[in-house]
Amino acid sequence: MLAHCLKSLSQLADPRPSHDIEVIVVDNNSNDDTSNLVRGLISDFPFELRYVFEGIQGISAARNRAVEEAKGHYIAFLDDECVVDPDWLSIAISDIEEFHPPFIGGPYFGAFLPGPRPKWFKIEYGDAWFLKYSPQRGFHHLLPAPGGNMLVRRDVFEEVRFDIAMGSIANSYNVGEETYLQEQFLQAHDSERVFYEPALVVRHFILPPKMQLSYSAKRSFLDALRKDQKSVTLKRFVIALIKVLILSTISPIRCILRNRKKYPYWQNDAYERALPRTSFHAGTVVKYVRDRWARIRALKT
Repeated sequence: MLAHCLKSLSQLADPRPSHDIEVIVVDNNSNDDTSNLVRGLISDFPFELRYVFEGIQGISAARNRAVEEAKGHYIAFLDDECVVDPDWLSIAISDIEEFHPPFIGGPYFGAFLPGPRPKWFKIEYGDAWFLKYSPQRGFHHLLPAPGGNMLVRRDVFEEVRFDIAMGSIANSYNVGEETYLQEQFLQAHDSERVFYEPALVVRHFILPPKMQLSYSAKRSFLDALRKDQKSVTLKRFVIALIKVLILSTISPIRCILRNRKKYPYWQNDAYERALPRTSFHAGTVVKYVRDRWARIRALKT
């Protein structure tokens, strides 16, 4: 996928001589052919292309290393499973020159890699979660820039960095590091906002593991665990437990009696409705039990 990403970057409209551009690939302690792939492209790449090795695994550690290496006034972050349109950088530069925001974010849309995939999996499952709200171009207070399509002004990193305790590490599912970074900075700067640019589009290849029902369940479960820092009350626990029991009972029936035009396959109903709801409430239940157990252990010690 990195080859697809770099090819799309090589086809960007050239902003020089008015603006310099560098492309940094951070190899996050991989065991594949990343090094040879990047080094083989350096001599013919239209922009400065650099390879950097970061031995501490984790997307936050990799991004922090990119910050240390980068020389630009703005740093754009892409994931290796993303490709950009030729005008992606030109659009970003226009926004920078007009608004000079601390953060710029754009949408990402799902894309399929060549090869087999589940028949039931819709390409829109790979779209950014916030697209259903149709956000408008401009400054937003509650819409964070997504980490795989985000530009950050250099001075932001003089105050905050990505928290290495957050973010995906190896194959673990753990997100939110880019949102946390933005929240930390914006809380200290009331006048600053995130600028959303709907024309700043990237295509996001959907990884095969993310096309499984188990991924949807795990994602919803973990979202509940980190939804807020407050402890789950007994009332919330009881309500969540009841909902888990009810949903676990009726969801199979609902899948059978589903709207087959809206949900052609039973997996569509499970992916969009049953699993997210059930798993989210299950996460609330586990959070309550986990917090109670931690308190008991603390009292014993």
